[in-house]
Amino acid sequence: MLAVALTLALHVTPAGARDTVAMDACAVAPVEQLRFVIAAGLGHSFPVMHRIDGTQVAIADPAVIGASCSPLKVDVRVSMRVTSGAAVTDSVIGSARVAGEMVARVVYRSAHSKTAATADALVDARLCFRDVSVTALDLPRAPPRVELAQLRAWLDESLRHQDCFDITSLVYVFLQRGGKPPES
Repeated sequence: MLAVALTLALHVTPAGARDTVAMDACAVAPVEQLRFVIAAGLGHSFPVMHRIDGTQVAIADPAVIGASCSPLKVDVRVSMRVTSGAAVTDSVIGSARVAGEMVARVVYRSAHSKTAATADALVDARLCFRDVSVTALDLPRAPPRVELAQLRAWLDESLRHQDCFDITSLVYVFLQRGGKPPES
């Protein structure tokens, strides 16, 4: 499963201080709510195309197929098409499973030098991939002129450089109900 880290970020006005707290997203919301947020935003940066020496790799259609806590881990399936040269008939089509851990980063305003982690001080909260690994690569045959290790590296890079997912509203509710980020 992909592990997802929740980073809560609270931003302050120019006159104030800013604190960022990292925490387990599972402390903020149920795993199914987090899975929904991830699934809704994951396709934003896809398809991803890679080209090397006349071979093109298209990574598309990400789908969250599992999630668990704690820490937040997600399991994602993506489809892949590896095309060698100009002939589409020379394509290899398959899929891959990727596991990742996510972290939540919360940014908030602090009144003085002490942290004021309250709903009113919350500025921003993001859920970001922290660790990513390809757990399975399902291709009917070896792709022409592309090493399987290279395909794994591209998949890893594609998810690791995803935009973070906005979970500010979930963190706001968590803080409003008395939840506290971990002590640093």
